[in-house]
Amino acid sequence: MSGETHRYLGRQYRLKVVAGMKSEIKLVGRFFHVVVPDPADTDRIRRRMERWYLDHARVVFQRRMVDLIRSTPRLGLSEPPPLIVRKLERRWGSCSLDGRILINVDAVKLPVGCIDYLLMHELCHLRVPHHGPAFWRFLDACMPDWERWQRRLERAEI
Repeated sequence: MSGETHRYLGRQYRLKVVAGMKSEIKLVGRFFHVVVPDPADTDRIRRRMERWYLDHARVVFQRRMVDLIRSTPRLGLSEPPPLIVRKLERRWGSCSLDGRILINVDAVKLPVGCIDYLLMHELCHLRVPHHGPAFWRFLDACMPDWERWQRRLERAEI
């Protein structure tokens, strides 16, 4: 509904729904400007917003992962691993044994530092697959301020 608050990359935006023939969503100033044929069709608006978030999350996460890999040679990666973005109910992300990284689409609502922490956490699992002391030492070497972003993530409202 118009007036609702939604987050993107750590910032709040108000939803502004207007009638129009061509459906689209744009960030305009501090607003999500949503154009749909029927502004009363809240299910369609919700689905369009979910799709917008998914499309943008894929681009943002891929770009951030490439930047993290380039700026962190100790990861030992020449190119990014496969990235999967989807809605997760109980976690922010995971790293599979075969090297795929899965990130919750809702993370795109978080500040970029939190996104970087989530991605770096999973990238570190490519080298150290458990949460033992060796993992935390490696994460600390790759991202010295990770604890700051982890605390911020624990307080996140999305």
